[in-house]
Amino acid sequence: MTVEDFMEYSIEENWQKFTLYDVDKGEEVFTGNIDECPDEYFEAEVCSFDVIDENSPRLTLNVSRE
Repeated sequence: MTVEDFMEYSIEENWQKFTLYDVDKGEEVFTGNIDECPDEYFEAEVCSFDVIDENSPRLTLNVSRE
């Protein structure tokens, strides 16, 4: 499933702020909503996601572009 596919599950995808963590680079590469997402990450594969809790207030998608 790609980042774009995953975000289509949101009720209003442009309201959902999220973070992308590039597992290949080992770093966060983006925080914002889908309209602001860098084009090269739309088709990145979602490997997993981190749930929202008191230690992580924003949805994080762990992605790979390889």
